[in-house]
Amino acid sequence: MLLLLSWLMLRNASFVDGTEFSGGRLTGPILVLCEIAFIVFVVGIVLAYPFPRIASVISLLASLLCLPFLLYFIAPGPFRAVFRGEYSVPLQSNFLWSRWSLEMAIAILVVVAISVWNLFSLHRHKVERSAAP
Repeated sequence: MLLLLSWLMLRNASFVDGTEFSGGRLTGPILVLCEIAFIVFVVGIVLAYPFPRIASVISLLASLLCLPFLLYFIAPGPFRAVFRGEYSVPLQSNFLWSRWSLEMAIAILVVVAISVWNLFSLHRHKVERSAAP
């Protein structure tokens, strides 16, 4: 699942990279956070087998890092209400439900659910093992 989410992040970030989105005062740092999230997801993939708890925490961090990018494209109206500024593109709708943003949102929710489940299930197995005589 991390591999799929990494691919989605790279595809979506490369879609807007090189446009005026990357040069904006607010949108530029959002794109940088998305690119950092891609790198962190790759680190999570590498660490998933030898260190599953660390990989779960890393995956949660990466999901948190890509959240502003996703929120900007799904809910541009509320995003602009919170982060006021001068935007070069006029607001057309408060919420936009495109296929790629929904794919990314579902993938992030699945990764967060799996990561949280891994954190608690691994902890539970260690407690059960240490409690056994």
